[in-house]
Amino acid sequence: MRRIVLSLLVVASLAAAAWTLYQWKRPGARAVDPWSAVPAQSAVVLRIPAAWETWDRFTHTSQLWAALEEAPAVRAAGRALARAAERMENDAALRDALGGTPVLVSLQRAGGDAIACVITGVLPVGQHAPLRTIAELLGTDAAAAQALAGGGVVQVRPDTALPMLSFTVRDGLWI
Repeated sequence: MRRIVLSLLVVASLAAAAWTLYQWKRPGARAVDPWSAVPAQSAVVLRIPAAWETWDRFTHTSQLWAALEEAPAVRAAGRALARAAERMENDAALRDALGGTPVLVSLQRAGGDAIACVITGVLPVGQHAPLRTIAELLGTDAAAAQALAGGGVVQVRPDTALPMLSFTVRDGLWI
């Protein structure tokens, strides 16, 4: 009887060791890094932790953001993000997907006195509900939403008084 118990214990130990070695090199879920989308020539990068929960407070108390919003493209992006933050208050799926994630705002010189702005954040891979909600907030049609799902770049105008924005979702990042 002892031999059977010891044999089972040895087999179980060998199986556990083999499973550990087999799983050792298997790639896990890759963490998405929003810094990978920040252009190298950025002059200023603002990291806003838990941006969706604090967006209204950040935009109304930051003197730097108020100065940056003098550029129409920054103002358009800021208004789109503000609409998304408002929507998150009542949309649990969007809040669960984006809540607690940072937003990075990078500024570059675009020639003369103009500035270019790239805003990026993390979007959970494989979750299509937040992507549909974001596409709806940006005022895209069905063809543009389909292009976004495929990783394409679409032109959106969330506010008719402000300029067009380019928007894409790739590798778990929205840009």
